[in-house]
Amino acid sequence: MDLHEIADVADGYTGKARTVLEYSLLMKSLVELAKGPGFSKDSWAPLADIVATDEFVRVGNFKEVMNWPEYVDFLTNWATASTWEVRSSDSPKHPTSSSSNSRNAAVSEISPAS
Repeated sequence: MDLHEIADVADGYTGKARTVLEYSLLMKSLVELAKGPGFSKDSWAPLADIVATDEFVRVGNFKEVMNWPEYVDFLTNWATASTWEVRSSDSPKHPTSSSSNSRNAAVSEISPAS
């Protein structure tokens, strides 16, 4: 199975699948920036632009509940020690995006536009 960078294949997707890919690309960029100097809670503003922050609730792996400001605090700490990989396979049933550090990983499947 060949994997491709999502940025190279995102134009083949529409609707919610395309939104997920754009989110994944944004997260990859922000997680990379988090390792540099000057990254702060304010650096998540581009993500806030695509999230309904006033309605946002995150329920974590251990059932912990966070609102948007709490989640931004969490993300800021998490991103400094994490990676975000975004790839697409040749198979339309298996494009994936994942985040990982020593504690967790997540994978999502996305189908291309017909």
